[in-house]
Amino acid sequence: MNSYIKMLVIVAIVATVGTVSAMTTIVQNAKAANVESTYCDGKYSAGDSRDGCVSGQADCKGGKKYDTGKGHSGEFVKGYDAGWVHEGCKLPTSAA
Repeated sequence: MNSYIKMLVIVAIVATVGTVSAMTTIVQNAKAANVESTYCDGKYSAGDSRDGCVSGQADCKGGKKYDTGKGHSGEFVKGYDAGWVHEGCKLPTSAA
């Protein structure tokens, strides 16, 4: 009986540690996801400018080449440039 209780205590401890670890990872991932859009959310309201800003940040952070895409509005491109630069990338000379 005594070994049964010890085994239950060990299982409970392992389950608790696993749950806390998983929750910590979820919270960190959620914070990381929000960091990308915080600048753009504070700078632009919903629309082309904000969408461009988020895209520019993501492309810069992901190491992609500067590419605003085709068929976007001027507001999207301005937002893309702002997000690109805010994330730390330099605008190509032809885009400036």
